[in-house]
Amino acid sequence: MAAPLIADYPSGYGDAVLSAPSAAHWFGTDDLGRDVFAQVVWGTRVSIMVGLAATLLAILIGVVVGVLAAYFRRLDTVLGMVVDCRCRCCR
Repeated sequence: MAAPLIADYPSGYGDAVLSAPSAAHWFGTDDLGRDVFAQVVWGTRVSIMVGLAATLLAILIGVVVGVLAAYFRRLDTVLGMVVDCRCRCCR
C-alpha cells in the first residue's frame, strides 16, 4: 500500500544497464536497466500479503480446532492426537 509513496512502479527497459548504486538508483540497476530498489519494494508487497494470509489461515484453523476440542469432549482426544501427530510423514 505504501509502495507508490516509496518508489515508482518498475518500468520496462532503461538506459543505465548494470549501473552501481547511486542517488537515482539506490540498489543500482539490473542487466535490462531496471531499478532494483523499485523491484524490491513492489515485490515485498506480494511477500507480505502471502505471509499475512498464511498467518491468518493458521490462526483461523487453530481457533476452530481449539473451540471444537473445548466444547465437544468426544472430539478432544481425537483432535489432540491429530494435532500432536508424531507419524513418520509429519517429522
